[in-house]
Amino acid sequence: DLRPASGALETEPAAGERRGALAANRDRSLVVGFLPDGDGLTIARPFVPPAAAGTWFDPKTGARTTAEPPASVGELHWHFAAPEPGEWLLMLRVGRRGPVDTAHGRRGLRGPVKAGNALDP
Repeated sequence: DLRPASGALETEPAAGERRGALAANRDRSLVVGFLPDGDGLTIARPFVPPAAAGTWFDPKTGARTTAEPPASVGELHWHFAAPEPGEWLLMLRVGRRGPVDTAHGRRGLRGPVKAGNALDP
């Protein structure tokens, strides 16, 4: 059950503007971002840890690309760079389920997130 993640993006969309949007499930083990154009999404650090496993999806072609680890933007944000400028969907998974294995359609396995990480408010 995904819900809008208000305040998690560095710049929230204004009425009528095409900017990124973010949604997450209750425990933030799944975060989905939409990038209508631009070079990536900048997300507040407390919202998602840098070790989140990510996959970029090109909605026009269906192509999938493993997301690179995010770059630090000051002390408050992570920037997840898109593979190239344009429209993209970003899926971040935290915890036991890793990114989609694009070659086999399976999910990778990752260790559980430990207490005291960036997900803790």
